[in-house]
Amino acid sequence: MTRSQVDTVLRWLETRDLEDEVCLQSMQPEFDLSACGQRRLRKIRRLFWSDPGFWSQVLVHSEIGRIVRDVVGPHAALIFHAAFMKPGRIGSRTAFHQDQALWESNYPDALTIWTALTPCHSLNGCLMGYVGSHLGVPIQHQFVKGYEWHSSIPDAHFVGQKPSLYEMEPGEALAWHPLFVHGSEENRSNVDRKAIVAVFTNASHAGFQAKDSFLLAEMERIASVPVDRIVT
Repeated sequence: MTRSQVDTVLRWLETRDLEDEVCLQSMQPEFDLSACGQRRLRKIRRLFWSDPGFWSQVLVHSEIGRIVRDVVGPHAALIFHAAFMKPGRIGSRTAFHQDQALWESNYPDALTIWTALTPCHSLNGCLMGYVGSHLGVPIQHQFVKGYEWHSSIPDAHFVGQKPSLYEMEPGEALAWHPLFVHGSEENRSNVDRKAIVAVFTNASHAGFQAKDSFLLAEMERIASVPVDRIVT
């Protein structure tokens, strides 16, 4: 993403960060809680479906749309779209997992694109991952005591292995296969670490199903109509 696109997305997210929980319910919010009871937004989902016009412009006019069409193909559909807010000092870790293990349906051709909106480095919980893990098989996930967000891969699986750190600047992105093992540490800095993630898959496969889906081709149609809110 360009700097102007990043700034536009940040403004959109800041508006949601100020909304009360009732207004955010359709976006399935998660919150981090500090030791003194401070409550901050950790994650919101269904970004696209809350504002299709805005997000069609963002996804199509950034490099994301081109990459998705090249890699996934003409029948690409968005199936997940979320923001990770990871607030300063209280932003919790994301345990190591494979995306496919957290999905109800199988999406072998899915492409996840994770875009940094703020600087992401080791102090504020940048992405970490195991290089080559996408070439393996699905790993058994389980719920671990003290980690409530989702099932994950037990630490014992990684004995003798060390993950790579992916430090990024605003607008930079990583893309990965649904079996790529990844996670992030807590935010130990005073500054929020923000990012968005979009997952696309081939909707032309027999038996394709998803709770939410939206074709890239339809986004391109919407994005062809100028929208004053987006800077491209």
